[in-house]
Amino acid sequence: MIGVDLSPYMGRQARRRLHKKKLPTNLIRAKVQDLPLDTAVFHTALATFPTDYIVDSASLAAIYRVLRADGRLVVVPEGHLIGRGLLHRLIDWLFRITGQRSGAFSVDEAHNWPDPDLWTPFRQRFAAAGFQVSIKQIQFERSAVTVFIAEKSTT
Repeated sequence: MIGVDLSPYMGRQARRRLHKKKLPTNLIRAKVQDLPLDTAVFHTALATFPTDYIVDSASLAAIYRVLRADGRLVVVPEGHLIGRGLLHRLIDWLFRITGQRSGAFSVDEAHNWPDPDLWTPFRQRFAAAGFQVSIKQIQFERSAVTVFIAEKSTT
């Protein structure tokens, strides 16, 4: 397991968390577009709540390069708290007043979000990079997330 992040702050956070859990701290400070890693060495790459860098063609090409033939990239681009407790309502209110729950990312009363057409450009970018992508929405009792599973195409 290797962690990659360009931010020194996020690297320090990761080091602290890994140290507390007594896990190895294999962390690299790098841009994903310039991964200093060998070719075809990983089964899985994971990106949680990334910015737009994740669908940049250079990023996808670099990730594709380090994945094995049967490798996959798992991306969690966004999530929602859906509980009705005070904390959930406060966080939902903050997201609404800052505009982060409007438009394409709005959530209806049944906790359905976002319009599936929102992901069309993402699907196209993953396909152009050689990935076959499936997009799932996973709901838990108090939260829900969108997950992209991009597998290296075998054709």
